[in-house]
Amino acid sequence: MKLLLGILLLLNLTGCTSLSGGRKQVVARINGETITVQDLKGRFENRHSGHLALLESETDRLRFLNAEINKVLIVQEGYRIGLDKDPGIIRETDQYRTGRIIDRLYNDEVNKKITVSDPEIEEIYSRFYGRAVKVSLILLKTEKGAEEVLEELKKGGNFSELAREKSIDSSASRGGMLGLIRWGTLDPEIEKVVFSLSSGDVSGPVKVRSGYYCVLRVDEEENLEKKDFSKVKNEIKRILKLRKANQRYKEFIDELKKKYVVSSDKDPLMPRHSSDIVLARKLLKLEALKRGYDKLPDIIASVRRFKREAVYEKLYKEIVEGVHVTKNETEAYYESHKNEFREPDRVKIRHILVSTKKEA
Repeated sequence: MKLLLGILLLLNLTGCTSLSGGRKQVVARINGETITVQDLKGRFENRHSGHLALLESETDRLRFLNAEINKVLIVQEGYRIGLDKDPGIIRETDQYRTGRIIDRLYNDEVNKKITVSDPEIEEIYSRFYGRAVKVSLILLKTEKGAEEVLEELKKGGNFSELAREKSIDSSASRGGMLGLIRWGTLDPEIEKVVFSLSSGDVSGPVKVRSGYYCVLRVDEEENLEKKDFSKVKNEIKRILKLRKANQRYKEFIDELKKKYVVSSDKDPLMPRHSSDIVLARKLLKLEALKRGYDKLPDIIASVRRFKREAVYEKLYKEIVEGVHVTKNETEAYYESHKNEFREPDRVKIRHILVSTKKEA
C-alpha cells in the first residue's frame, strides 16, 4: 500500500487536536481526505454515547486521532482494491438505504401527523383506570371459523374445551384464559369489546390486528385501586400515541395500496402478518423513492458512512484473520513483558466503623 500521508499534529491544548477549535479546523489529511475537529468529535460521541468528556486530555485526543487515521487508511485501501463493489457490501448498503428512507417517510407521514390532547388522556383515565376484567379468548384464522365456534357456544358448547380444541392462540392450553386485563395491555379492538361486556357475556367475531378473528368471553370484572392521574398521565399518553401511530400507519399503507400495484409474493408457509409487513415495506420504499428521499443530503451522507464502515469491517476482518501468532512468539512476548502480567499484592482487611475518634 502506497501511503501519501500528511498529518498535522500540534502538541498543545490550543493546537489542532483541541476540541475547542473551529468545527471545520483540519486535524489530519490522509491522501487528500481530511479529518476536522467536527469529524473527530462526532465520531467519538457516536462510539461513546456522547461522553465527550472522555476526550479531555491531549494524549487521549491524539490516541483517538491516530486510530481514526488508521481506519481511514484501511477504508481507502478497501476502496482501492474494489471492496466497495463487493456484492455483500452492495446488498447491505442497499438495505441500509431502504431502511433510512422508510424511516424518514414514516416520520413524515405518521409521527408528524399524530397528536394526543389532554382531554383524550383524561377521558381514558376516567373510563378505564381502576377497572379490570378477566378474559378468555378463542382465536381463529378466519371469520367463518369464529362464527362456527360462536354457533357451538350458543348450542351450549363449553368455552374452555372449544378453546383447547380450536384456538390457535398460546392461551389454548389454558382453556383460552388471558387473565386479568387492564386498559392498554391488549389489541385496542379486543379492549373495545371486552370493556363493553358484562361478566359472563360472549362477543361476536372480532377482527384483530394480525388479520385473524377471535371470540371473547368476560369471566369476571374487578375494581382496582385507582392511581392518581399525575402518576399515570404519561403512561396513558404513550399508549395513545402508539395506538394512533399504528392506526395512521395502517391508513397510510391503505392509501399506498391504491396508488401502487405491487405483488405481495405470498409464501404459503409465511404467517399472514409477516407477508403484510413485506408488502408494506415494498410500498413504503416505492413512495420514499418517488419523493426523492434517497437524494436528500443527510441520507446520502449517512449511506456513505455506512458503506465506508462496511468496507472497513470487511478488510479489517481479512487482515486480522490473516495474522497468526505462534506459541514461541507468545512465550517470547511474555518473557519480555512480564511486568504487564504481574498482579499487585493483595491483603485481607477487617474494620470496625465508629462515629468518633475517641470511640476508635
